[in-house]
Amino acid sequence: MVDFFSDHWTSTVSKTSIDRPKVKTPGGVSGAPILYKRASFTMPTTVATTEIIRLFPVKSNIRVLELLTSHTADASTTLDANVGLALASTLGSVNSNYVGSDRGASSSGGAVFASFVDSPFNDITATLSRVDTLISNPWTGAGNGESRGKQLWEAVNFTINFAGGTVFPYDPRETWDVVMTPITVAGVVASEYVVEMYYVEDK
Repeated sequence: MVDFFSDHWTSTVSKTSIDRPKVKTPGGVSGAPILYKRASFTMPTTVATTEIIRLFPVKSNIRVLELLTSHTADASTTLDANVGLALASTLGSVNSNYVGSDRGASSSGGAVFASFVDSPFNDITATLSRVDTLISNPWTGAGNGESRGKQLWEAVNFTINFAGGTVFPYDPRETWDVVMTPITVAGVVASEYVVEMYYVEDK
């Protein structure tokens, strides 16, 4: 009978022997404290598809566990949106300046967390209460791999690769902004939003 070892013991998953000297297990996968961020905002009634709503900054090496979205109901509004990452160094109307745009990825790389085609982001007419927002390809889906708990830049690489860009070979040690990007807008009124993130961080 053979024992196989996870990345808590080896540098390569499923090896049959322990690395010596033993690998230093990253804190983010071995008992790190869970951290929390929260952003709240009122949806601007003038929001357009050329604009983004910046929620909070994150480091490229965090390990996202949950991203939860809540909002009040608005029966008169049509609002499709991507939830993803924008370059923190660029402000203003930066619909195309998501993480990966500087690496040759097309605009489809902007929906790192949730795409407007995913429920519940194609309709805000009903109240949402802490709905899981990690629903795009890097996080779930057959053949797409499971990115929950990986470093954020590793999850982003899946999206960049899918959008035709050059992936990060290692952690770029950057600060990115979690953003909401409107895709379809009609009759927007002032709905209240709360977005929460639970994550761990390698030290």
